Amino acid sequence: MTSSQRWLSTQSLNNTLLQVIDNPIPWSENHEFINSLKSQSKLAKWENADRKITSCSLNTLKSSADNVLNDGFSGIDLRRIGALGAIEREVAKKLQPKPGTRIALVTKIKDQSVKIAALEARNMTLTHFIRELQSIAENAILSSGSKVSVVRHKRNLAVVHAKLSACGENSLVVITELSNGE
Repeated sequence: MTSSQRWLSTQSLNNTLLQVIDNPIPWSENHEFINSLKSQSKLAKWENADRKITSCSLNTLKSSADNVLNDGFSGIDLRRIGALGAIEREVAKKLQPKPGTRIALVTKIKDQSVKIAALEARNMTLTHFIRELQSIAENAILSSGSKVSVVRHKRNLAVVHAKLSACGENSLVVITELSNGE
C-alpha cells in the first residue's frame, strides 16, 4: 500500500468516525462496524471499500494517524470511543419502552422508587442534624454565657458543620455559618 493510499484511508476513517458521532442512526445496525469500534486493533483491521478504508496493523494506523492528523492517533482513538458511545446511546433509545405503555410506566415507577429512597435517606440525615442543632441551642440557652461555654458551643456547631459537609449538604453549612457570624 502506498503512502497516499494510507493517507486517504486514515482521513476517510477519521471522517467516518466524525460522521458516526454526528449521526449514529445509520450505523446502529452495522454490527461489524460496532464490533470494530470496541478496540483499537479491531478498528485498524476494519475495512470498507465504499469509503476507501483499508485494513492495516494497529502500528501502521498509529503512525499514519500521527502523520496525517493534527491530533494524531489519540484523536482517532477519542473519536472511536465517542462513536461507540453515540451508537450505544442510539441503540438504548430504541430499546426504551414507548411512553404510556405498561412497561414504560413500570420503569418509571422503579426510577421514582429509587429517587424516593434517596430522598428518604437525605431526610433522615437532615432530621438527625436538626435534632443535634436543637440540643446545642438548648445547651446554649441554659449556659452561663461565659467564654468557655461560648467556645464549647462554637466547637459543637463546627462539628455539626463538618458532618453536614461530609453528607454533601454544603449549602446548609454556608447558611448556618452566615447566620452564626451575625
